[in-house]
Amino acid sequence: MTAACGGGTSGPKTGTAAVVDFTAGALGALLSRYPAPWTIPAIGLVSLAPLTLSVFCGTDPPTSPTFTQAEVDAVLQLQLGPDFDRGVSKMRDWFYNVIWWDQCQCTSGTQAPITVPSQPSGSITPVFPAPAVNAPCSSYFNNSHGIAVIDTNPQTGTWIWQFFDGALNQISSLTYSRTDNQADLVVDVAIPVGTRSVGVTYQWSPTNQFFTGGLTWVPGATSARLTMRLTYNSTTHLHAPEWGSDVYCNGQLPGATQTPCCPPDAATAATLSTILDLVQAMQRSYHPFAYVASSSHAGLTGTGSFPVSRLVGVHAQVTTYPSGSPILGGNPPYVKDLGWISVSDGDGMIQERRLSQLEFVWFPQVCPLADQVNYFLEPGVTLTLTELKPEP
Repeated sequence: MTAACGGGTSGPKTGTAAVVDFTAGALGALLSRYPAPWTIPAIGLVSLAPLTLSVFCGTDPPTSPTFTQAEVDAVLQLQLGPDFDRGVSKMRDWFYNVIWWDQCQCTSGTQAPITVPSQPSGSITPVFPAPAVNAPCSSYFNNSHGIAVIDTNPQTGTWIWQFFDGALNQISSLTYSRTDNQADLVVDVAIPVGTRSVGVTYQWSPTNQFFTGGLTWVPGATSARLTMRLTYNSTTHLHAPEWGSDVYCNGQLPGATQTPCCPPDAATAATLSTILDLVQAMQRSYHPFAYVASSSHAGLTGTGSFPVSRLVGVHAQVTTYPSGSPILGGNPPYVKDLGWISVSDGDGMIQERRLSQLEFVWFPQVCPLADQVNYFLEPGVTLTLTELKPEP
């Protein structure tokens, strides 16, 4: 039962793969559908594991997060710290939401709309390049460009110009305009291939006409000359009209926009994510912003040890000690002759600390290397040691 389906059930969409691993480019394309473009720069900072859709889609996605200004600014400026950690965690939740709504569907119940996080007021706003309008690869105007007339017959009012000589298979569209809007003017754009010509005759009355997709050519042809033939149906107009044509290449069409440069690069994002993971692991282990209390070992006396893994430190609490133990001034007071604690690995002791206060937190410099915590306590001393794990 999922809240996203109003209490109904959910599963993968028909035709999806069993396991998906979204690249940076694919995730960027998904994010571009929603009014939250300010989250796109965080793609390289968030590690997403491959998703088994039968499991992922069978439960609700994470709750759509609410960001603070400090979190957004820390993520976009790579300012490591608690705000950065919370911001990256919330970005991950948002990305999983986007993937869930793209890859999953409700098999019963009614699917709720996705909740898009709002950008906090005053936070940094990334500026993305605006899409550019497709430009022609070649432009021609028979008057100003001095295009040569290759055939003319004033008796019938016919003119033929050669206006393109290049790679035929790159042409995706032509546009045509003329200054003479006589209704009886016939335009024939021909594509000669050897001794053959492939083309269609068009009748034009207004200016700025498009013949998009009207071009056909012999399969396998790689180059040709394009000619423009203008013929009046009557001999009353014997002047050569001015005309122009734009040639569009490689799939571009007039009036369409190009994809803005530059979409997220999967290789760069993966490298950045790997570097971030390494830096984060080093920060968590050797310069933690916080720690988490884990297993507690109470009632320790005498001499002993216990195994540990990847600790950043220990919390020591002396619960009992001899009443005659010397106590020196301090805050907290210094208590003599309580004992020692140390950390070690398979090669021996790494670092040790005298039990000199009744309670303290100890962070040995290379504690993450230790696989054992040791203690030596004077008679009458009872100790509790709590393992301190790095923040998640």
